[in-house]
Amino acid sequence: MLNRILIAVALIGSALGYTWWSRQTLNKTMQAPLSESLLQQLPDAEFTTLEGQTFLLSDVKTSGTKAIVVHFWATWCGPCEAELPDLMSFIEKQPGNVTFLIVAVNDEVPKIKKYLDYLKPPTGVKIHWLLDNTQIHRQAFGTTKLPESYLFAAHGTMLRKLVGPQEWGKPQFFDMLKPFSP
Repeated sequence: MLNRILIAVALIGSALGYTWWSRQTLNKTMQAPLSESLLQQLPDAEFTTLEGQTFLLSDVKTSGTKAIVVHFWATWCGPCEAELPDLMSFIEKQPGNVTFLIVAVNDEVPKIKKYLDYLKPPTGVKIHWLLDNTQIHRQAFGTTKLPESYLFAAHGTMLRKLVGPQEWGKPQFFDMLKPFSP
């Protein structure tokens, strides 16, 4: 009986200790200056194409595009796979002056290519399929959840961050890119 009481007290104490620690960590995070906690510019990061070539984000800024959408996903992420067909349909309806960078995170090229064969992404639009197996998404973008998307103006200023799966067919997303239409 005494053992059960001690175990219950230990569990309650652990829960209270964890709650206190979580609150302290959250308070420190929320007190960080806004400029340090938010991504404001397209980082000068380097990804890999599915063919193994180096892809520099800084090159996109000088490519003549009006807007850049960076989308992080993975084949092992159920919500990402569910969202991607809707995103592809959205991309297909966009003007050619918007560049889409679709970055697979911690993934394998054969799995990505197999999924893309099934998905049949649109052609004739600026889509770059990239890979990040070195945690660049975390270091440069601060991305911790998938899927996650960012909208940048051509010169690299971040305009919007979208966390979690989106319903890309909704008018708000078309309105989001309307200022970049020809």
